[in-house]
This record gives sequence, structure tokens and C-alpha cells, in this order.
Amino acid sequence: MRINNVVRFTSGNGVVENRMTGRNLAFGRELKKNEVPQISHDIQNGYDILGKQVRALIIHGPNFPMNKQGVNQGMGSPYGQKEFDNFASTFGFNYLQLGPIGARNHGQRSHYLSSIYEKDTNLINLELLASDDYANILPAKKLKQIVSGKTKQIPDKKMTIGWNYTRSNFDRAQEITDDALLEAYNNYVERYNNQDETIYPLDDEFEAFKNNPDNSWLDDYAVLHIIAQDKYKGNDWYLSWSQDDQNLISLVQKGDRKATKRYEDIKEDNEGRVELYKFSQFIASKQAQEDKDTATIHKISDRIVSQSSFDILTNRDIFLDDWCIGAKGGGYKGTPQFWGTPLIDPNSLFNEDGTLGKGGEYIKKKFQSALDGVDMIRVDHVFAYANPYVYKRSFSDNPDNWLHETVNGKQISYVNTENLKGNAGFMLDKELEWDKKGEYVSNLDIPGKENYRRIIPEIIFPALREMGFDESDIDKIAWETLGDWNPVFSLEIRPELQLNGMHSMRYMRGDHKECHPHDYALIGTHDDPPAQYIVKHPELGSNGVWDKEYLAPFLRHSNTAPKDEEGNVIAEELTPQELVKAKYVDLFTSKTDKFALNFTDFFGINEQPNVPGTNDEERPENWTLRLGENYDKDYYQALIQYQKEYAVNVPEILRMSIENKLDAGEIPVGQIHKAREAVNKLSRWEEILKEPEK
Repeated sequence: MRINNVVRFTSGNGVVENRMTGRNLAFGRELKKNEVPQISHDIQNGYDILGKQVRALIIHGPNFPMNKQGVNQGMGSPYGQKEFDNFASTFGFNYLQLGPIGARNHGQRSHYLSSIYEKDTNLINLELLASDDYANILPAKKLKQIVSGKTKQIPDKKMTIGWNYTRSNFDRAQEITDDALLEAYNNYVERYNNQDETIYPLDDEFEAFKNNPDNSWLDDYAVLHIIAQDKYKGNDWYLSWSQDDQNLISLVQKGDRKATKRYEDIKEDNEGRVELYKFSQFIASKQAQEDKDTATIHKISDRIVSQSSFDILTNRDIFLDDWCIGAKGGGYKGTPQFWGTPLIDPNSLFNEDGTLGKGGEYIKKKFQSALDGVDMIRVDHVFAYANPYVYKRSFSDNPDNWLHETVNGKQISYVNTENLKGNAGFMLDKELEWDKKGEYVSNLDIPGKENYRRIIPEIIFPALREMGFDESDIDKIAWETLGDWNPVFSLEIRPELQLNGMHSMRYMRGDHKECHPHDYALIGTHDDPPAQYIVKHPELGSNGVWDKEYLAPFLRHSNTAPKDEEGNVIAEELTPQELVKAKYVDLFTSKTDKFALNFTDFFGINEQPNVPGTNDEERPENWTLRLGENYDKDYYQALIQYQKEYAVNVPEILRMSIENKLDAGEIPVGQIHKAREAVNKLSRWEEILKEPEK
């Protein structure tokens, strides 16, 4: 029996309008349609010569532009972006490294505290709902009415917009998405109840989605969302809930009659809301899977170290009550970071017979769900699955364990490290001769902690193989090894398992001894300033890798860098633009076979996507950065203004990189002729991309 349509039950405050940049565009030389296949081939050939098998563009879902023929739904969507996918492919990228795509905790812009199961419905491309694949459940005209009907207010003056970027507005996106999905769902129900046969294929898909055992979590999450909305004004942070609400799902799982009665009553009294929730998750999952099946470029999803409140509440018994995961450094004055992410009980990972326990099954599902709709994963903070830095919540909740300072009128709180012993440290110890302070020997009393050594080889690897991964696929996984050095992981676990990692060229040379051939080399992540900012502030790096003297030799084949009569690059006369080019040559000639480049650097955007250690009030720009509608034209315009802009002229950087490799004798003899031919072809393309539009 079909349910009735859902009456609107969401409400929101006024939201800030997401402005698009208003400007008169004077475009540079765009590639002609018949030129695209050839430049794409020549760029691919250049990367092959350099041995770069994986070239990933880092761009999170909200960073994507709006469709050129579409409406502004408030924030970017990674789905159905064929024009952008083709644009990235033209310039040699074969992967787009998305951020996490899970549903964010209430009030959070960051996807690094989001769900491992439910998807962020704000990332749905609402325009696709007007297509035949979705039975036209949201006509384009109706979507435009929803978008134009939203409250418009003057944007926060702090939310600056650059000439080549705009902003996502998360509040506006939430309001539009809620209204649009409600409209789409009501249309679906009405057409089904009216026996409209054109809706039946979509209905069949929806029913299959709900009945899939992998989606057995749907009812629990729907109930928790209803509790959050009805009792806590949407606040879903579990520690702010009553104990009865926190324990509801775990009591139901244990067969508690009273809890089960309450659970079933919530579902029955809110049948429409439960179905709407499931329908919204179905649409998000459908779009992700269709994008994977049809996209012209591979996608990488971020498997976060944390999980959402509802992930915790539906798996309450696998988490330790007091222990949480953090990081040894990165806080004020190098003090630890306390993230609030509860630690999985190591004794829940495996049963006595060696099979996976409930905690092990959770991690298995965590990794397999990360591949829903994508081809590859980035493993955020891999140490958490081998040797995490942990601390007691009871310690962090005690105000006596914090110090406070006022800096520039702002109070900063940080951990008093004098009392850390026994309360925080790496889970697994490593005695090192030079470690006079005993920083890597904490002797924490956590029963079963050695089980953490087994997570990657005995849980994660088998889980990925079940999903069809072979050894070459596992080699492409981006294991995020940035941050504090972790001795047990670095000296024992990583070498034993032959894991690649991430080599940050913000701090180290591309040929550094710690740079492994199969690592991902990168200049920066979503948490780093763009290269154009760091060259002006080289102290933000280290080891001299941003100094003019280090970067100058990479420009010996630059056609624009200042040189003396003997052809030597004059380091002191290098402009910031030339220094940025040199850093990209450093990246392209690094000894890794993979690299990742942040979209801000590729498009020459002068802003950091997120500043760690700041909240949304302190820095309202965090996570809002978004490409403008005319991202491609902005890119070409920046290339012709190469003496003052910073977008990456890929043929130019490739040409210089290959010539530097030829000079160093690092091109195999059998490839030298091919490399010289590539230099000539790339040289032509680099000049074409600098030509003004006629």
C-alpha cells in the first residue's frame, strides 16, 4: 500500500545568497574543437614519457561549477559534470580526487566529519531529475521556481570572491535541496498512486535500493534524523543528546522491548518522512553510480578517519567509552590535536577463531561503502588503521588540562602536555635510541591494542579484493601519510605491506630519499595555501624547497625566465609567476609515478580552501571555494596573462620537465627520439594557449 505525499516538515532561517561574479569577460585563446583530441594526445604522451601513471586533480564536490545551461542550486555537485570531466581529461588528468561524499553532521561545512554510509544529498545534481532516467520527477521549470524563490540577502562582506572563482553557500544549498527533493518525491508518489506507468522503472529501482542488504542501515538513520529534528532542533551531535536517545539503536539491537516499541512507533508515526529520507538517499546513490558508469574520467573518494554521530550511535558497542583518536602535533605550539573521534575497541576487531568481529566488519563495510559510485579511494590519516595517536576524553574534558593564551585579541586554548603520560600517546610503542624524551613510548593501557597491526592486511586488503581490486588497484590507493612521523607505521607496518604514501613537496624535494617511487607527490592539499602564496612566503615551507636558489635550475628551459649572457637563470630576478612554474616542474620531474594537484593551483586561484584550526565563524570562507560558471574561459584568460596570473600551462610545464630529464640523462635511450618529438609538439601548444583571442 502506497503512502501519502509528505507534508513539508523542514524549516530554515534566512540564508545568504550565493553570488556569481558579475563581470564582462574578455576571453583568451580557447582551444578549437578540432584541436582538443590532438593536444590531449600530446599531453598524455608527455606524461607517459615522465612515467606519471596517475594524475589526479583535487576537487571536492562543493568546488564544482554550476552547469552552463543550468541554475545555481547553492553548491557544486560532482555528478553529471561531463563538460568539466572532459576539460580535465584534455589536460591530462585521469582522476578527480573528490572529498568525502558522506552526509555532514548538522551545521558542519566540512565533509571530514561525515557519514560513512549516508550520502550528502546536497551534492545531488538536481537538474538531472528532469531527465528520462529519473522519470522527470522534478521538471526544470519547477526547479528554477524553487531556486528563484529562496530568500536573498546581502552576502557576508568577509566572503570575498575573486575574479576566477565564486562560492558555495551551504545554507542555501540545504534549503533548495530539501524543497526540491520534497517536490520530486511527492511527484513520484502521486504518479505512482495514479498508476502512471512511466514512473514504474524508477519505482523498481527504489524498491531494489531499499531491499538491498547493504542498505539495512536506512531505517535506523531515518529514525535518528527524526529524533534530531523533533527534539534537538536538528542538532545531531550525539553527546548533546539524552542517554535514552543515544542508546536507542543499541538497545533495539539487543532486543530491548521498550526501546523497540518506541523505535517502531517513530517509524509508524512518521512513515512519510522515513520514505522521503530513503528516497533522497536512493537518488544520491543512483547519481553516484551512474556517474561512475558514464564519466570520462575516474573518481577518487575520500575514506575519512572519523564518522558521523549516527554511524557511532548505530554501532555503539564497538567504540571504547573514553579513548579517542587525535594527532600528536599540529596544535598550537606543536601540541596535540584532540579530534573527538572515538576509538574502535581493538578486541572487537576479531573473534577468537580469527574471523572478523563486529568492529572488523564495521571497518570492512567502511571501506567497501567508500567505493559506492567511485573507482578509487584516498585513505585519510592511514595511521588510524595501524597505530593511531589516542587520548582519553576524560582528560580532554577536564579544564585543568588546558592552557590559554591571548594572541592578537583572540584566546587560544591548547593542551598542557605535562600531564599527557598515560592519558595520550601512540597506541603502539616504539623505543628509539635517539628518542631521549620518550615521545614514542607511551605504554598506554589498552587491552588488545596489537590487533591494530592486523587491520590493513587482514581487514582492509581482503575487503578491497572482494570489491574486485587487484594488486595494481591497491597500488593506486592514496594512503594519506602526511602529518607527524609515526615510527611503528613508518618503520614496520608500511615497509612490510609495501604501501605507497603521500610525498609533500611543500616541505621536501621531489627526489628526497623518503620519496617512494609509487607515492603520490603533491604540492598542497585542501588544507594548504596555493603555490602562488607560498612563493611569496617561503617560510611556510621548509628545507629551502621554495627558495629562489633551489627553484631557479628548474627554469633553465623556460622561454620567459630572466637569464644572463651564458643562459643561466638569474634567481634574484625571478618573478612569483616563474617561481610557481618552477615548482610545477619540480612536481612533474619528481621520482614518483603519481601526483595530485589542487584545483586552486591548476586554475591559479589565490585562496586556501580550508585553514586548519579555524572554525566557520573565525573564517567563513572555509570549504566554500567554488569554480565559476565560466571556469574554462577563466583558465584560458589566465594563460594569456601568464606574466601576472598563475594558472598551469600544462604543455609548458611538461616540455620543460622533459627537457630537464633529457639534460639529466634520465630518459631511456630508446625514448630519447620520442621525447624530443614531444618537446616540439608541446612547445607549439604552450604558445597557442598564450595567444589572445582574435
